[in-house]
Amino acid sequence: MREPHEWDIGRIDGATLIPLGEIEEHLGELPRDEEIILYCKMGGRSMKALDTLRDNGFTHLRNLKGGINAWSREVDPSVPQY
Repeated sequence: MREPHEWDIGRIDGATLIPLGEIEEHLGELPRDEEIILYCKMGGRSMKALDTLRDNGFTHLRNLKGGINAWSREVDPSVPQY
């Protein structure tokens, strides 16, 4: 849900970059039987992506509340906030 320039600033290890505007192009690449955790900078765009995935039949979805900035504050301060 983040853009490439945001990805370059910092990311959560193991994550995959799919910008919000490209989510529908990648539906066939995403696992339908595994949990998908979506995140963006603060949580808004990833919630839109979650709605798109849900509308396309995905059921194991979570949105990282507060986005990568919350992750940086609460879990891994080595991830830069911006």
